[in-house]
Amino acid sequence: MHARSSAARPAVTALVVGLGIVLALFALGFGARLLVFLGLLVLGPGFWWRWKTREFRQGVREMRRGHGDIAASHFRRFIEMAEINGSFLRYQPFFNLGRPYDYVAAAHNNLGVLALHSGDRETACADFTAATARSPVFAPAHYGHAAVLLLDGDLERAERAARAGLDAEPGHRPCAVLLALCHAERGDRSAAEAVLRELRKPLSFDQGRSHWAKMYQFWGAPDRATKWE
Repeated sequence: MHARSSAARPAVTALVVGLGIVLALFALGFGARLLVFLGLLVLGPGFWWRWKTREFRQGVREMRRGHGDIAASHFRRFIEMAEINGSFLRYQPFFNLGRPYDYVAAAHNNLGVLALHSGDRETACADFTAATARSPVFAPAHYGHAAVLLLDGDLERAERAARAGLDAEPGHRPCAVLLALCHAERGDRSAAEAVLRELRKPLSFDQGRSHWAKMYQFWGAPDRATKWE
């Protein structure tokens, strides 16, 4: 009920704003009407983009509030809408100042994070895989996929996934820290230290241990976190 009402709220707001603009145009003189028209011409595309991506943005807000189920519903609705009518996504660089950003891949990645945090590794893996298939350069999804593989005990594939994230985005700190963890889990401290030293802000091995413990805690594996605390 909460998700449905929150999804309907932007439509009600848009209707009220639209009626207000129409009434204002009738009440204003020609010069004021021209200014309003020019304002709408400038601001209209931004409002349109916010409307088209509303489900994604609401999902992010609910995710930050800790409302995982509600956030997941918004991300799924966004993905469904994009699959049915995703032509609007071609204008993404214009609204993000020329920077490429795949909203669908990000939505899948966020679903993967929510599933991983809840302990559903199978669903998490499927969503991270969908994200990387959609956008191979989306480093956070490679990181999430590596995390699932690491939790499943597949160190070799986890390392490959972490390296894929670094290939997609050189210097991606989470992937580098996870790669160091893969080395440490193998017992190769020197390799782990080498990766930590190459970070933009280098970490000592003890600092790495603290990061790894927090990562395992976030992934819902407190038993593994104790190894590095």
